[in-house]
Amino acid sequence: MSATQQLWVVLRSNTPAQFRRPTQVQTKNCKNVDNFIDAIKKKLQLPHPPQDITVHLIEDGPAMEPDEALPTQNTKQTALVVAVPPPPGTSPGRLT
Repeated sequence: MSATQQLWVVLRSNTPAQFRRPTQVQTKNCKNVDNFIDAIKKKLQLPHPPQDITVHLIEDGPAMEPDEALPTQNTKQTALVVAVPPPPGTSPGRLT
């Protein structure tokens, strides 16, 4: 994916069954999920190291592989789910 476009993502909240508001992240220079995680980290200002951030097609789905190609498009309703570890001292939900 070399053309500049944006994909919708939603950060999974640390509160079970709650999501934050969807947002769009530019895919410029993102050839795969690994590159896109760097763009997500920058856009959402996540303090987590990239290796702790996972991207999922659906909430309960498996994490996409780092070398996996990005979807060519999505909508706010089909936003990719971004999961990060819970803050220290909290109990994890299904995805955080």
